[in-house]
Amino acid sequence: HILEVRDIRYQGGKDHAFRLRMGDFPCVTTPYPMGAKRGQDVALFFAGSDIDSLQRVDVRVPADPHLDSINVVVKRAGGTVSGFATLSIGNAEEVTETEPNDSANQANRIDLGAGLNGRMNQPNDVDHFVFTAKKGQKFTFREVTRSQNSPCDLMLQLLNTKGGQVATTNDSDVNEGSITY
Repeated sequence: HILEVRDIRYQGGKDHAFRLRMGDFPCVTTPYPMGAKRGQDVALFFAGSDIDSLQRVDVRVPADPHLDSINVVVKRAGGTVSGFATLSIGNAEEVTETEPNDSANQANRIDLGAGLNGRMNQPNDVDHFVFTAKKGQKFTFREVTRSQNSPCDLMLQLLNTKGGQVATTNDSDVNEGSITY
């Protein structure tokens, strides 16, 4: 066998670095949930290719205030090497969605400031969250997907209590979206 590695345009250069890893490790891309609060225990599941045999991994998140992420090691039963996924860590509470929440009347109740962790489990999946905000209060919702190796491209919509759209992200933008309102 021969493995060829090259730049797609054959340009190369000192800034065109790469790292190649080979072995029997699982190809995990993203932990679920993708974020955890400092100093807490979290049970992680994973997304990626060929991960059906993986069990959950229990992690004690470091309380270190200087860390904003950690790599979580994942091995197959009997595997000799491991894959890893990056878990974001912070000071806020983390909420994992509860299905069903595909409609506004099934929305998960959250507090502003919490990290939200969800999954698009099937085509056309929509997740709804409801929260209380006061007039004059400013808040930001920021997507975190591709920066953590998730293939998900979110579209956020902020709706009022009557279901009318107040704000939305540009679903054709190449960057992760955000809404500040």
